[in-house]
Amino acid sequence: MKEREYHSSVKQEMEMRMATLEGELQEAKGRIGDVQDEAARQLDAIRTIHDRELRGEREAAERRRNDKEVLITTLTQQLHDARSTIDDLSAQLQGIAAEAQQQQQLAQQQQQLAQQQQQLAQQQQQQAQQQQQQAQQQQQEECSQNAVMSPRDATTSCHYDFRNVIVTPCTTTVAVQTIPTSTTAVQQKKKPSRTWNKGNQCCMIVCCDAEDKKSSKYTQTPSTINDDYVDDIRKCGIILTRAFTCMLCDGVFWMMVYIPIPLVVIHYVVNVYYNNNNTKQQQQQQQQPQDTFNVIGEKAMLDVNTPTCRLDIAYNYESAWKLQHDNMTVPYGTKPEDALESYTCRTSDTNQLCPDPATIDKDETVMMQNEKCDVWLAGGAWSQRTDCYKLQLNQYCGYTFDFTPGDIIAIRGLIFADCFIVLFWLCAEFTLRRVDKGLKEEQAEGSERMEVELPSKRRLLRQQVLTRWSDDAQRNYYYSSGMSGIVSTVDNSVYSEQLLLNQQQEEGGGGGIVSSTSGDPPPLVESNGMKSRYYSRDPRKRFQSAAWLRSLSQYKQLSSSKRHRFNSRAWTRTITLDAFFYLLITFSQWFIIYFSPHQKTVHPTYTDALVAVIEIWNATSFLEWMIFIDVLLDFCLFLCAVFVVKWPTKPVYAERVKDSLHKLTVHGDSDDAYHRPTRHEDAQVDSSFSPSYSYDGYEYDDDDDDISSVDTGSAKFIMDQTMTQDVCLMIACHQSVMTEERYETFTGTLRSALQVFPPSHIFVCDNGRTYTPFDDTQWAAQQVHPDINYLYVPEGNKTFAFYWCNKYWIPYLARQGRVADFRYAVIIDDDVPLPPDLHIPYQMLDQNPNIKAVHFPITAATPDGSMNQLVQCQDIEYKLAGLHKLFQSTLSSSLSCHGAVALWDRQTLDEIFYEHDTVFNGEDMYMGLSLLRRRDSSRIYSCAADVVPTYAPDNWGMLFRQRVKSWDVTSHKKTFTYIWEIINPRSWCHGPSWVLKPYFIQELLTIILDWLRVFLLAGLLVRDWVSLVLMAAVFTLLLYVMVLLFEYIVLRDRRDLRSSPLTIVLFPWYRLSALFFRMGALCQNIFTYSKDRKGIKIRVREDEIRDIPPCPPSPDVDWFTVWTGDDDQQQQQEQGEGW
Repeated sequence: MKEREYHSSVKQEMEMRMATLEGELQEAKGRIGDVQDEAARQLDAIRTIHDRELRGEREAAERRRNDKEVLITTLTQQLHDARSTIDDLSAQLQGIAAEAQQQQQLAQQQQQLAQQQQQLAQQQQQQAQQQQQQAQQQQQEECSQNAVMSPRDATTSCHYDFRNVIVTPCTTTVAVQTIPTSTTAVQQKKKPSRTWNKGNQCCMIVCCDAEDKKSSKYTQTPSTINDDYVDDIRKCGIILTRAFTCMLCDGVFWMMVYIPIPLVVIHYVVNVYYNNNNTKQQQQQQQQPQDTFNVIGEKAMLDVNTPTCRLDIAYNYESAWKLQHDNMTVPYGTKPEDALESYTCRTSDTNQLCPDPATIDKDETVMMQNEKCDVWLAGGAWSQRTDCYKLQLNQYCGYTFDFTPGDIIAIRGLIFADCFIVLFWLCAEFTLRRVDKGLKEEQAEGSERMEVELPSKRRLLRQQVLTRWSDDAQRNYYYSSGMSGIVSTVDNSVYSEQLLLNQQQEEGGGGGIVSSTSGDPPPLVESNGMKSRYYSRDPRKRFQSAAWLRSLSQYKQLSSSKRHRFNSRAWTRTITLDAFFYLLITFSQWFIIYFSPHQKTVHPTYTDALVAVIEIWNATSFLEWMIFIDVLLDFCLFLCAVFVVKWPTKPVYAERVKDSLHKLTVHGDSDDAYHRPTRHEDAQVDSSFSPSYSYDGYEYDDDDDDISSVDTGSAKFIMDQTMTQDVCLMIACHQSVMTEERYETFTGTLRSALQVFPPSHIFVCDNGRTYTPFDDTQWAAQQVHPDINYLYVPEGNKTFAFYWCNKYWIPYLARQGRVADFRYAVIIDDDVPLPPDLHIPYQMLDQNPNIKAVHFPITAATPDGSMNQLVQCQDIEYKLAGLHKLFQSTLSSSLSCHGAVALWDRQTLDEIFYEHDTVFNGEDMYMGLSLLRRRDSSRIYSCAADVVPTYAPDNWGMLFRQRVKSWDVTSHKKTFTYIWEIINPRSWCHGPSWVLKPYFIQELLTIILDWLRVFLLAGLLVRDWVSLVLMAAVFTLLLYVMVLLFEYIVLRDRRDLRSSPLTIVLFPWYRLSALFFRMGALCQNIFTYSKDRKGIKIRVREDEIRDIPPCPPSPDVDWFTVWTGDDDQQQQQEQGEGW
């Protein structure tokens, strides 16, 4: 009975189990049917899309065929019209040739007539010469002292008859003779005439004494100037050296043979310019009217009420020519240097002394009502009436009275400046080479370190990738074998892998990824109809597929052809730029000579000199006005920024973050708490598979459960990451861990980033010139947190690495479900530690779609936290630049973001990078200019609430290299860009362009002054060193005013950003020393820019060259072999080592 009951119960239990199994079987069949229906729907959708695309392609091909037929018809008609036009032109050319032949015959006839007339003229000239020789035989024999006057062209033979004064030009000596009329030609030959060599020629100097109204005359050679002469000169209030007083232009010309070739060209240009304009009178010192009459003579200096009182030459060529033209003579026996010194000047109406021309405003009077003055020369025998404002006394030196001592001083300044530039560049090259030598030694040290450490770390990273590939293969095989009924339907679709992953997540309930501890995956289906190895379920086979290897080979071939294609244009560009720079240097020096003051300015006291420096509105030179406008524009823009902008205070969010971090530190939480993600999608790794490996002393634990799982007891990473929920971080790296110091700097940057971003939001964009990473940057990133994304681009360019990551890698990982499809991206350098309280204005970005980028001000810092005065001065410089960006953003839009840190809309970033030339120098400014050139409502917002630290050079050598080779040289390379932005018609109707135009003008003026600054300062040092010192003092005072206003007005609510008093005192002198950086950058631009290969825009590479690196076929990549294509070789090596 009991046995029967037992059997009955067992039977009932078996029936219940059978019913349960039948229910589960029916449920499984239902799920399989749903999956088959879903797969069929997707297949129908794919077929519909394919048919639609095929139909569209057919329609497009039909349209192209019709367009080609229309184009062929049009070209045929144009060809027929062109042939008709050619026939007409041939007929016209035949007619023109006939006319030209007739004109040539007429020209030959006219030439014959001209030769006959020339012969007649020669005969007449010979007769005139014979008559002149007869007249010379009747003149006196004795010669008086030679005059300073000489004709302008010493190679021609012309005579100026002053009755008793005969001027005979000579090619070797200035032969100005006074010959008695009774002397015969034979006696004239016996008695040598008194001549002066050009080298001994000196200016006749007339000086007035304001106290005793006496005059003194000196006719000295440079070797015979005595102390009394200098004392009398100083009484006139004019400080002259011996060389300045009697230096001759001919002597200067001989000196210029030994200076650089540009000065020889300058001499030629200046000489030709003055000789071609010898009929014009000299210009005034303050007002430069045309036809200025130069008043000369001793009596003009005796009266203090005369127009001016300064050095003057005693003999004027132009006046002598006018006397000769009016047939006037001087008394017999008058010395040549005294021939024209008898002088009076009276007004024509009132007969009063001539007024000072500086007190006459000729622009306010009618030309017919200008006051006239009568100038009487030669003892009243000859006079000339001219406008009083045209009178001026000038000083001249030289053979032809064209050059003033001011011109000679300018030439001296140019010689001194050229010598200084050569010496400075030698010192700069020595400094740059010394710094580069230190960097090369550091590079060599890092290479030795990588040779020892990199192989073992590389094997560990390789084993990690193999493990992930194995897990993917296991998972893909499990689902493909468990659903064999639908494999043939789905596996040909490019969406099969994503579909399987989604099904795995749905069936697993979001509890993690199914994995196995088995080392090798089971055998997979290697061939399945139309399936390609590129889409294999085994990720390793994808990298061994022919499609991937073909993509790599094509990429390498196109890259090689690109180099040969664009390097062929380098020589043309180099020669063109070298010629342009040479002409620009020559023009700059000629420009300095032409616009320099022609007369020496004298200041009796230091107070007068200081007043002259401050009263810039009294400037008359174009150079002085250009310097004044540059300084005034810079100072006015700063004042506008000071009174418009107030540096914002820290947000409440930042203060709370600091308090939370402090509390977390006090309670003793581990550092790992700062590295844990809080988002659910970042914590989906199951802990069932956690192998551990050890190679060459390096241990690697693949158990990510301690880091990747959510720990609710760690204050949830202090913040819920709501500010970075749709933002990723891209870090540019290039050999970032070559040395221990760089390793600490880079890992510190990553740890700082983890306090703001989840690890899955961080992308380490490594780049280099080889196909394999040069250092262990990936290992360093893995040590900080294994969820940090790493990628390597085989092109040593920061901009291109960002572009490839943003354009290809992030979208690919988003399609694979690894990361989110971020809307914004923060791009930083590897030496920028983000502050934990970094505020990302996500709400403002969401409410203002026109904001395409966010600028963050930066502050100078050092890795060890010890800041010397050099770093602190750079800190003020960075903040001043941030003030101007904040001012631009307040008005409309900032010009650009800083290259160290910036936030961009990813779509806009892709468009900006598409037009970028990937040149390293000034890549941040190029991005801002590209956004500005769109001329739309896009703007760059400046978020100054938080200041981002960046590591600045802490010694002068590294700072000099940074500014000369990178920062300041960018301004010179963008010169034509600034000019175009100023004059571009499209910018006239664009608000942000108008806001930024003053900054473009100010930068353009600074660039022009960079070309002229060293010549101007050298000339001012030679001309008037007192004014140079006073000018430097005035500029230093302005810098003190600017830094004080910034520290105590702009930063009135941010005392944490203020600098120390010592730094405030030293900053103006740091800025003055930065002028050497600008000059070094100019030399760098001249000597190296022409030899640098011009960057190729990414647009050209994408559309024409097509040499963009392909995207790997799997999200898990061995970056040491992916670009070399030798994964098969690596596999054989692993098998040989027993893997």
